[in-house]
Amino acid sequence: MLNKLLVLSIFSIISFPVFSEEYLCSGIVGNQTETKSYERKGDYFLYTTMGWNFEILHEDENHIMLGDITYYSHSDETTLFLTIIDKDTLNFSERYISSEEDEVTLLKGNCSLKR
Repeated sequence: MLNKLLVLSIFSIISFPVFSEEYLCSGIVGNQTETKSYERKGDYFLYTTMGWNFEILHEDENHIMLGDITYYSHSDETTLFLTIIDKDTLNFSERYISSEEDEVTLLKGNCSLKR
């Protein structure tokens, strides 16, 4: 019992930093502003705008590259969604590619970092 109290006391004294990271990004598509949110959830980012989980394909001190590949069996379609965020300039670019569409959708813009 004394050991449990000692362990609980030590953990209550030690403060663990809570690290939260969310990129709020926006760009212009045609004549409309499109806003995106990417929130770090451990080893992936939640694309909160759509509720998708984006895999961290690459990350270093300057960039984060996020991706999602989805296969839809009902339509025999595969999609690739790729986002690159520059941590220094907070610029981002996004590309969406579908096996069933001829166009590649591109969005560029700026982000703000919410911690």
